[in-house]
Amino acid sequence: MRSLVLIFVLFVFSSFSVPAWSQSWHRAESEHYIVFAELDEPEIRTVVRDMEAFRQALEQTLPSDAKPGRKLQTYLDADTKRITWAVDRVLSGWSLAGAEFAGNFSLYQPEGPPQFRYSSIQFAQASYYVTSGFFRTAPPWFRVGVSAALRTSARADPEAYGVENAYLIGVPDVRRPLDVSLNVKHLEDVLTTEQSSHDSSTYGRFFVRSRELARVLLFDPAYSGKLVSYLNALNTGASLEEAIEELGDLSTLQESVATLSKMRNPPIRLFPVSDYPDSGVSVRPMTKDEVALVAYRFARLGGKRAKIAAKRLKGVTNRYPQSAEAWYEYAAAEHALVRESLFGGTPDFRGFGFSNRQIIVTNDPYSDRIAWEAVNRALELDPDHAPARVLKAEIQIARLLKAFDEDLTTEFEAVRALLEPLAAQPERYPLAAAVSYQSYLEQEIEPTREALDRLGRAFVANRGVGDFRYAYASALARTGEVETAEVLLKAMLSNPKFQDAAKAALTQTRLP
Repeated sequence: MRSLVLIFVLFVFSSFSVPAWSQSWHRAESEHYIVFAELDEPEIRTVVRDMEAFRQALEQTLPSDAKPGRKLQTYLDADTKRITWAVDRVLSGWSLAGAEFAGNFSLYQPEGPPQFRYSSIQFAQASYYVTSGFFRTAPPWFRVGVSAALRTSARADPEAYGVENAYLIGVPDVRRPLDVSLNVKHLEDVLTTEQSSHDSSTYGRFFVRSRELARVLLFDPAYSGKLVSYLNALNTGASLEEAIEELGDLSTLQESVATLSKMRNPPIRLFPVSDYPDSGVSVRPMTKDEVALVAYRFARLGGKRAKIAAKRLKGVTNRYPQSAEAWYEYAAAEHALVRESLFGGTPDFRGFGFSNRQIIVTNDPYSDRIAWEAVNRALELDPDHAPARVLKAEIQIARLLKAFDEDLTTEFEAVRALLEPLAAQPERYPLAAAVSYQSYLEQEIEPTREALDRLGRAFVANRGVGDFRYAYASALARTGEVETAEVLLKAMLSNPKFQDAAKAALTQTRLP
């Protein structure tokens, strides 16, 4: 009996001493993607190579304007529990392409049916591709609908199609069909939605209807060119309601959507791809501290659980006191709370473009002491930690704005020196370039031409990030290049997150 008790105790102790999901985690990197997953090395290599192959199909389906500057960081999990907890929303995956981070937390079940195994990953890939690969901005239904229409893509059977390696694009989603008739009012609701709902059932309807609308506009020859005209209208300042005219008669469009959704054998396109070389994928085991940070990183990036994330991350730093990454994440979560207190909630807009002196109202602010101490600890452990350098610079600038010294030249130059190695690579570190440029505005001196050029390169390589679009447009207007600035700003008027800031910029720069 004593032996049985001892075995039971040892089992329980081992179960709690190392989290079950920290076993066999690996990090894999290729030309366009970085993947983190609890998979063995051969499996994670396969995932990354398939992602690169799918990207080839995306490029043929929707040729992009340019290559994104940052690699998409993809975190995979075998169930949705951590994903749902992190973003406080019932989802099989969550994607973000913001100023700080471009990545996703997606469901991947190695033992699941092959035809559905990659759907969450492919949705995230398509979403990032759509938002980052084009100068035109897009409304919510387009970003969701196109990504949903492309996520069901599958490898073609070589024997059936006579092609060794190819993707089938346009495959209907048999797991989430359009189960109710889609009328004109439904189409109008989808096309005029400014922001997708967090309610699961409401978002589910929006998801399916957006997908079916996107399938028609992407694959029906009768609508060739209309989607481009529609997006062009939005990007020249048309409202969501006004742009609908570019799609033609909605009754006809509704009939086309209904017809396509009922087809037993809908039109499917075949795009040949080449095998991505195994030598192009590098793989290494993840450390325990890296694994422990995954869910908390997305929790604080999502904004709704920053306070919980900060508390949990404090515990992670206690367990891994020598981890620069843990100290950085803790600092970033604390800084998120500082920003919430300054903006009266989680800000949609970071505040680049004009001096923060003009747009931030301080009311009983949350102290930045913990964030400051944590970010400095991260840099003590790893002086070259890029995100920590940028975060420290942001905190320093905020502190300088509260200083009463008349001459802060030395202090602002120190901020830019901290950012310099990163700001010199704006495609890869766009936030560093944006913060560096902003430092001149906060110092109330004219930014250098080099700083402006770097900001422009940061935007071009990360054009789906509204913060960078707004910052660069404002910078161009300030230097007299108002026509280009107007184009960039008007494209933001249909986005509720940025329309107020865009209107303010148009007014302040005296653009027509």
